[in-house]
Amino acid sequence: MKSFAQPGKTNRFTPLRITAGSLVLLATSAALTAANSAPVPEQASTSAASWESTAYRGSVQVVPANAELTNATPESIDGVVFDDRNKNSARDVNEPGRPGVTVSNGREVTTTDGQGRYELPAFENMTMFVTQPRGYQVPVDEHNVAQFFYTHLPQGSPELKYGGIAPTGPLPEAVNFPLTQSSATQSPEQSCLIGADVQTYNQREVEFARNGVFTDLAQRTDYTGCGALFIGDLVGDELSLFTATRELTSMLNGPARFLPGNHDIDYDSLGGDHEFDSFRAQFGPEYYSYDAGRTHVVALSTIAYPTKVPAKKGDYTYDLGEEQLGWLRADIAKVPQNKAIVLAGHSPLLEFFYSDDHTTKQIKEALLTLPWVIPVPGVPVSGLRG
Repeated sequence: MKSFAQPGKTNRFTPLRITAGSLVLLATSAALTAANSAPVPEQASTSAASWESTAYRGSVQVVPANAELTNATPESIDGVVFDDRNKNSARDVNEPGRPGVTVSNGREVTTTDGQGRYELPAFENMTMFVTQPRGYQVPVDEHNVAQFFYTHLPQGSPELKYGGIAPTGPLPEAVNFPLTQSSATQSPEQSCLIGADVQTYNQREVEFARNGVFTDLAQRTDYTGCGALFIGDLVGDELSLFTATRELTSMLNGPARFLPGNHDIDYDSLGGDHEFDSFRAQFGPEYYSYDAGRTHVVALSTIAYPTKVPAKKGDYTYDLGEEQLGWLRADIAKVPQNKAIVLAGHSPLLEFFYSDDHTTKQIKEALLTLPWVIPVPGVPVSGLRG
C-alpha cells in the first residue's frame, strides 16, 4: 500500500499516487502526540525549478595531511562544523563554527564546542558523518545525494566484483562539515519521503522507475526540507546499477539519503567488514542520523552478511551489531525529550505478523525507553506505531 501517513493519527492514510516500489510519505508534526490533529501539510508553494536553482550544491571539506607527516599514524581526527555563508564548501574567515552539532565516526559520538570544533578517535575503515541540525541543510551533489560524510580507508577495499571504495590515502589533517541555514528544515512540520525496494535488476527496470515513481516525485515539492530516504534494496544484486540510482535521484526536489538492503551487498566480501563497500562508495555511511523540524531521523543498517562461509546470497540475517548499537545508544542520548524519533531500516524493526516479538531484538531497548518512536521498515507499510 502506498500511503501518506500522519503521526498522531495512527493507521489513517490518504493514498499517494506512486507507481513503483514501496514508498511512504511521512508527515511529522510539531508535537507528535496522540491528541495532535494537525492536518497534513499542504504542498509547498515552491516549484521544482526553484529547488534546482536554490539547492545547496557542495561537498565536505577535506584538508589533506601535511606531506611531511604522512608516515605517522594519527590517533584522532578533528575539524569544524561551520555555517557556509557563501556556499563554496570551504570555511572562510567570516564563517562561524556551529556549536552543539553532533559528529560521529560510527562508534563514538561527540558534539562541537562553542567554536564548532570537534575531535574523534580515528581508525581504518571508518565513515565519519555530521548529524544535520534543525534549521540547517547539508550540501547535496549534482544528483541530490546528501554530502555529510567522509570515509577513511587508506588502502581501499579488497578486490571486489563491483569495485568497492577506492584508496583514500593518509588520514586528512581535518574534515570540515559545511552547513547552510534553511527555513525548510526549521519548520516544525515536515514531509519526509521514505522509500524502499526500488530494486532494479537491469536498465529496463531503471526506466520503469524513471517513468513511474520518480516522475511522480519530480512533480512534488513538499519534501525539500526533510528530503528522501531510500531504505534499502536500491538495486537487485547488480551493483553496477548504483550509478543509475543516483541519476534517478537527480529528478527529486530535495536531498536524497540511502540505506543498504540485502540486495545491495558485495556478496564476494566474506569477512564482515566490507560487504557494503560498493554502496558506501556511492551513497555514504551504512547508518547515521539527521534532524528536520522537531524530528530526529535515525537511519539504521539492519542487514548482516554473511552468516556462514562459504556463503550464498541468502546467508544474511537481521542484526544491528554491537558497534552500531553502541552508536545508536550514544546518538539517541543526545536527542532532546521533545523530539520525535523516526527509526528507519530495511528489515522490519517491529513486526507482529509472523511473531509476537521484535524482529530486530536489539531495537527493543530504544523502543521501550523513548516516549515517541516511529519505526519505518523497508517493506510495504501497513501501519505506523507511535
